Amino acid sequence: MAQKGSGEVFVIVGDNGSALDLALAAKELEDRHIPVNWFADPKGKARTDVLEKKGISYATLSPGEYKGPKPSVILCGTSSGYAESQVAWTNFGKANEVPVLWYEDLWGTGEQANERGADPNVMLTVDELASQIVSNVRPHIGTIEVGKPSFGAIPPIEEIPLIRSRIRERLGVSQSDFLVSWGFQGEPNKMAVAHVGEIARTIPIDKDTIVAWRPHPKHLKKEELWEKLVSCPIKFVPNAREVDLIELYLSSNAVVVPFGGTDGYKAVLRGIPTITPLFPSGEFAKRMYDYDDEEARIASGFINGVPPLLIEDPNWGAENPSRVGRLLSKIRNDEIALRHYTLEHRSLPFKDLEKPGAAVRIADAVMKFL
Repeated sequence: MAQKGSGEVFVIVGDNGSALDLALAAKELEDRHIPVNWFADPKGKARTDVLEKKGISYATLSPGEYKGPKPSVILCGTSSGYAESQVAWTNFGKANEVPVLWYEDLWGTGEQANERGADPNVMLTVDELASQIVSNVRPHIGTIEVGKPSFGAIPPIEEIPLIRSRIRERLGVSQSDFLVSWGFQGEPNKMAVAHVGEIARTIPIDKDTIVAWRPHPKHLKKEELWEKLVSCPIKFVPNAREVDLIELYLSSNAVVVPFGGTDGYKAVLRGIPTITPLFPSGEFAKRMYDYDDEEARIASGFINGVPPLLIEDPNWGAENPSRVGRLLSKIRNDEIALRHYTLEHRSLPFKDLEKPGAAVRIADAVMKFL
């Protein structure tokens, strides 16, 4: 018979997104007098960007280095970037008959190739579509839909004019300038390299547009990507990396962000016209960048390879950089109507992500296993 656990919940994190959400859930558990111990992947950004900034104590021990009593539950935040600790602690839990729950902070983040070496008992998902994606890739794993705690902190629409004025003033961008924020994912690592390569090869932005480039802070080649982007003959904001990302998006006329960009969903929820790159794909892409965007989307379990951000209207996907340019021209010509359309139609599948109580629902799910 397995030895009874300590009553503690071990929370394992690697990437920032799930760590931000689980910090709120852990507070809920602690308010219920459940002891929580944090373990951070030593290679992940959650350690410095989330836990240390919030004053949360943590260890970077692997299960092999840990010598204390076993926990009663292991709660892992899924990490598309740094999943070594997630996989190792999951396998530790399975070997020691400790229930393991994974929390997905976005659709498909628990189905990445680097996480395939372990299976949780249950996956906590943001909504029904995320549960369907889990079932596509891991049909033997049950799901519980809990929402997304951090989406409760998105600035309300009423605050956008003040945010826009403040951020644009800091960036040296006038209120009348057409500003496009273009974000890049940190993982898979080859994605941003491919996107930047295609941008530099085709130059999809016209001379009247100002771009705020935002390479992902965890990308291994972020400085190299930045240098390549700013060398393009495109007007850009030199200090775009110094401001809060969601405030930058809310201050923009348009946003371009890959399918895994969390703040792209926030932008849509606030009516900012948002474009999803779907390039490069095919033999050229594999030969040039060793990356195929369509393959990456299918590997993430997306239904028919369609990213969730495009579920309501796939026309906002761009199969090449030139398509991005055409969609930006469309936004420039009819921005007010497209903001209304984004808010009233494209945002509908994601409204539940702002539903209050997500941290409580995660804590409730954990309590079922204590």
